[in-house]
Amino acid sequence: MNFLNKRTLKLFVVFIYSSFLLSFTLGAKTVYKKVPSSLIAKSDKPITICKWAPDGSVYFTSWNNNLVVWDSQTNKPVHVCSNFDSPIIELSFSSDGKYFLVVTEDNYVTICYTKNYAEVSRIKGSGKIPVKTAKMLNDSYSLTIPLDGKNLYNCFRLIMTGAFMSSKNEGHKKEIYSIDVNRANGYMLTSSKDKKVKLWDSSYKNLHTFNLYTYSNLPAVFSPNGETFVIPEANNLISLKNIYGDTLYELKDSDMPINQIVYSPDSLQVAFPVKAGGIHIFDTDTGELSKKLDYPALKNEKFGLVTSLAYSSDGNYIIGGTSTGYLIRWTLSGNVYIQSLAKTKETQKEIDEVIARLKATEIIEKADELPVMETATDSESTADQASDNKNQQKAKKEKKKKNQSLVTIENKPDATLYFDAGYTIIPTDYFIGEFDADIGFQKSFKNLPLFAGFDVKIGASIPKKDFPYVYFTESGEEKNAPWLYSANPFLSFGYEAYASNSIRITIGLCGGASFRMLWNNSMKENVNSPLHYGAFGGIIAGIDIKWFTVRMSCVYDSMFGLQNSCSLGAAIKLYSKNKN
Repeated sequence: MNFLNKRTLKLFVVFIYSSFLLSFTLGAKTVYKKVPSSLIAKSDKPITICKWAPDGSVYFTSWNNNLVVWDSQTNKPVHVCSNFDSPIIELSFSSDGKYFLVVTEDNYVTICYTKNYAEVSRIKGSGKIPVKTAKMLNDSYSLTIPLDGKNLYNCFRLIMTGAFMSSKNEGHKKEIYSIDVNRANGYMLTSSKDKKVKLWDSSYKNLHTFNLYTYSNLPAVFSPNGETFVIPEANNLISLKNIYGDTLYELKDSDMPINQIVYSPDSLQVAFPVKAGGIHIFDTDTGELSKKLDYPALKNEKFGLVTSLAYSSDGNYIIGGTSTGYLIRWTLSGNVYIQSLAKTKETQKEIDEVIARLKATEIIEKADELPVMETATDSESTADQASDNKNQQKAKKEKKKKNQSLVTIENKPDATLYFDAGYTIIPTDYFIGEFDADIGFQKSFKNLPLFAGFDVKIGASIPKKDFPYVYFTESGEEKNAPWLYSANPFLSFGYEAYASNSIRITIGLCGGASFRMLWNNSMKENVNSPLHYGAFGGIIAGIDIKWFTVRMSCVYDSMFGLQNSCSLGAAIKLYSKNKN
């Protein structure tokens, strides 16, 4: 009887255990259904960047120091940005999608137009710790960069001017490897090797500091709707928090997340690569694992780890790059894209041909064209291509040498020398007005949109025909009325802005001394009045278009009262030599 009871009990336990395993397996198949994947291309180096453009028409991937732009419908390369000198480690877009920002391993941050991929400006880090990340803020004219590697610098007017001014703010004790910006309110998240994540407001005030249990390459990331963010608090634990720092869910994974965390466009999902390979997707409403994305079923292919990934703008697809150079596209919903391994290798050849043709014809250097993949109509000789490549490499080296200052400010002069002539309206009935000649010098501040200047203006006023006084020589001969001569040295200080690379606008305050004297213009029978002097002050403004300048002023003179002037002339821009 006891024997039967023990045997029955064992059979019951086995039955329950088998039923549990069967139910778990069926359940797992239901939850983690197969997600279609397609192999797009193969590089011989890891793909460190995958980003979908905001409008969804194209996506970007890193490709051996190049940035390849792909058509999102056909998965064909349409452009190659090959003006980068080292591997790309980050790419992000401005809020309006007009510009994109690229961070490279050689400590440079480059801004480009999204429309034609032309470079707008390039900034070099200022410290021993290289720049690993940068983000554009709420408008396209400002961004935040850890220029010294660990402190945040607010750089503004970068896009408009082709140059930038920056102000230093608080940061971290060690290298900042990630910055994310909440577009809704301007809040920022910074992740650092000091095992801390900091939440900042738009004025760079530290709202909260989160201590991490262990250092990770994973960044803290805001949701697209700005209501939540995720923080990698431990090796297998990612916390989902609200904007106040309260934990909503703990996304616990059996495998270790690595490299990246990305939100879906609707903020309902969080995806990240895992150490075992592939991608795991969590539901932000429940905190539960909802999908696992595996590699395409190809034999004898080693995919390695996912090193970059991005959701499409509609949330239907995910693209990912691997450590062995594979570019993969997963279909979450919508049309399934299938591409064979043979076609993938053909795509690699197409990309190489695009890069070679763009370099040979120097299309990349033209900012007003949109290079695309086309069949070459005229074949060029090998010698011509080698010569063109050599010239382009020489231009790149010269450009890089020009940008070797600690904080590069391109197209902005250190100072400007002015030579102009004009006319001043003076409040008197005796003279037509004052004709002036001016020599001026303005010094621009390196990291501020300000200038300081010094000018010397000399002028002469012609008497009117009905000048009320008559002058005679000692012999009784009548002489012409005297002219009024002036000399005005003054200082100026004010604000400068750039409407484009070649247009500079200034406005500021000026003040100085005024010296005047009447003279009859005769050396033989010289007659002049005593020297009169006073002071003046007012507003001065100008606009420089390349070498041409227009300057205007409205000042109050203690001798004459209110005066208005306008002058035209030449502006000579002075640049200091960059020091290594």
